[in-house]
Amino acid sequence: MVTYIGVDAHSTFLVATTLRDDKKSRVRVDLENLEFWAAGLDPDAEVVLEASTNAFHIHDVLLPHVKRVAVAHPLYLRWIASSRMKTDKLDSEKLALLLKADVIPEVWVPAPAQRELRAAVHRREKLITAQTREANGIYATYRRAGVRMKKGEVLQQASSNDSRLSHPSQVAVASALRHIAYLNEETAALEGDLLLQGKQVIPAWQLEALMGIPGIDALSAISIMAEIGDIERFPRAANLYSYAGITPSIHASGNTLRMGSISKQGRSLLRTVLIRVSWKALAYSPLLAAKYQRIVAKRGDNKTGHKIAIVAVARTLLGLIWGLLQLKKPIPGGVREPKVRTLPVKLRQMERRAREYPFLVQAAVAEPRATETG
Repeated sequence: MVTYIGVDAHSTFLVATTLRDDKKSRVRVDLENLEFWAAGLDPDAEVVLEASTNAFHIHDVLLPHVKRVAVAHPLYLRWIASSRMKTDKLDSEKLALLLKADVIPEVWVPAPAQRELRAAVHRREKLITAQTREANGIYATYRRAGVRMKKGEVLQQASSNDSRLSHPSQVAVASALRHIAYLNEETAALEGDLLLQGKQVIPAWQLEALMGIPGIDALSAISIMAEIGDIERFPRAANLYSYAGITPSIHASGNTLRMGSISKQGRSLLRTVLIRVSWKALAYSPLLAAKYQRIVAKRGDNKTGHKIAIVAVARTLLGLIWGLLQLKKPIPGGVREPKVRTLPVKLRQMERRAREYPFLVQAAVAEPRATETG
């Protein structure tokens, strides 16, 4: 008889409900004792837990001791078994019952190195977001003072001793500029280490395949592959579109069919990077630029029309990425487009920028060595 275990995990403990031979038992386990508890589990047991911050860590600890560990998708799980009553005991029992019925919506569990790469990519994105937030703050400070400037030229024109600003506003601008300078230095250091990680985790042919596409440099290629992971999980390009959340939402009832905005369900960072590289690709690819202009002309030369157009370009790029990865080899020299940096140039830039995180090395050097005493 198979043993089914549902786990409701928290930051410091978990509650597990075990179902076996129509018998039910529960236990509360502190995470510091997780390894000890896992060692006593039935080797043929199947375990399920909901995806959360520490779910993959728990998965790694349990997997050597049981037959299977499934990590459930929280949103899809809610669709299958929503309830007005919510306790740790009930949640863990519900998970065990769903596992027994074999209706758990599982998520893909990346290898540890892939997870670390994803975390580094997300860290870089947070630094970029912080820079953008500070720049927008400077722009808002000038607007409040009645000074108009283009949003893209804020960092070039802003000054902490600008006579058009009051003293408090000068302080705010100076503080923001100092923070941006720090963020720029930190981002550059992190990107060097991220390039090293990417070269170690992602197969070289995959990076070359993506870097051969107009608008995609080494960092963008690493970010995209860190989010996609194993391409074999996506038998069709449409599956990858859904994973990135760039498929239209659909409302169908009877004879009514309405297509709405993109679903935004999936990897939000993958979607963000795709939109970012799509804007770059417009400058290099006449085909993509023509498609963009065609959609803007159809949807309207306004904010909504441009959003729809750039998402369509991103979906086209993602389809190209899927196709190249399915070929399992890069196109020699990359996708040929006028004015595009060649693939060898991008590869040389990646080699030149890749380096270990410098501040970690400095910290290690600064640590005093322990000395033996008699």
